[in-house]
Amino acid sequence: MLAQLGYKNLLFLDLGGRMEWLKFWDDDSSYSTDVIYPSVGVSVVPTGWLSDNPNRFLSFLKLNYTYSETGNSFTDYIFLNKKRVGLKPRLEDNMLDPEHTKSHEIGLNAGFLNDKISLAFTMYKTSTSDLPFGGYLSIPSQGDIYFMYNGAKVDNKGFELILSTNMNIGQVKWDGRFTYSINKNEVKQLLEPQKNPITGTDFNLKEIQMGKGIGWYTPLKEGGSIGDIYITDFQRDAQGDVIVDKSSQTVNPAYDYVYAGNTDPKYTMGLANSFLWKGFELDFVIHARFGGVGVSMTQAAMDRFGVSQATAIARDNGGVWVSDEKIPAENYFRQVGQACTGTVYTYDATNIRLAEMSIAYHIPVNRWVKWIQDVRVALVGRNLLMLYNKAPFDPESTASTGTWGQGIDNFRQPSYRNMGFSVYLTF
Repeated sequence: MLAQLGYKNLLFLDLGGRMEWLKFWDDDSSYSTDVIYPSVGVSVVPTGWLSDNPNRFLSFLKLNYTYSETGNSFTDYIFLNKKRVGLKPRLEDNMLDPEHTKSHEIGLNAGFLNDKISLAFTMYKTSTSDLPFGGYLSIPSQGDIYFMYNGAKVDNKGFELILSTNMNIGQVKWDGRFTYSINKNEVKQLLEPQKNPITGTDFNLKEIQMGKGIGWYTPLKEGGSIGDIYITDFQRDAQGDVIVDKSSQTVNPAYDYVYAGNTDPKYTMGLANSFLWKGFELDFVIHARFGGVGVSMTQAAMDRFGVSQATAIARDNGGVWVSDEKIPAENYFRQVGQACTGTVYTYDATNIRLAEMSIAYHIPVNRWVKWIQDVRVALVGRNLLMLYNKAPFDPESTASTGTWGQGIDNFRQPSYRNMGFSVYLTF
């Protein structure tokens, strides 16, 4: 259901609502529920009070606020039980709740110099509850048993800024867009306090391990963020220097975990430009992400067997300097590579790339065939060139579409460069 009320193109009120009906079957019962998701938006256009003037510096201004609620129903295979240990016994005999998101958003849209320059700014905060995930619960005499529940609460907040141009430079038509965005998330709660029906004791999860490998793991922790990575380090002395065993000329990893960072970037930037001149068109997009970390198990395995460039350089240099001690290259890399010492194989995920580029020509067939408005032929390339990258892998590639495999390089396939040819007809 949607409704919009307006007053003289100056004030607008948008109302919306959506209802979902869900019905699922358990082993011996059925379950149905309905959920209503409302939304409301208010907009004001101050420039609507001004008289029309193409020479006015501020040609358009709009301010808006939106509140909305959305949901995401649970998948079929989770069945019904909100908190369970396997299929039986159940921790509680109530049902899974659909994932629920409440969002607040304020925005500003402005046009300058007869809309030759445009500015769009959006700031938002979302709160999502009843996120579904699973974990292990220790049951006496039964060990660790896997159970599913949905009780997590996660907040996201951030903003996006877009600066656009639409103007002519001599005979060249230029459309440009610069984008800057930031997003941060925080895990507010994992699970409300529960009572173990078998032991009768209370338990309250504060952290759950979502992914793990040799030298790293990713937790979901109250007060932390989705995407946090913890890694192993070297054994260090009181001053923080790496301890070197001088007799065996080796270093030893410590198996306590330290915080490495988050896989998400601190901020992202994008630059898109389109130039049109006498039927010829040049388009390109540059994408950049700054910050975030990634861990490479591929590099650790290659170092362990001495087949990486890093090991070749170390052999040429006669070893690796650690805490003012030179360790033979083989001793060092066999040790850190086999243990996958996380601090050695954690990299800054900052990268800048030419994400897309196309060269096109608009064939003026309308001169001869009136029912065809335009024919555009183009040579298109995507992910063409890495302009800057500090990691030995592509931080934007992923081995999984899931949440918990991001930022981990474990012999993933290399990223691809695509090139193609396109023809568009407009009638």
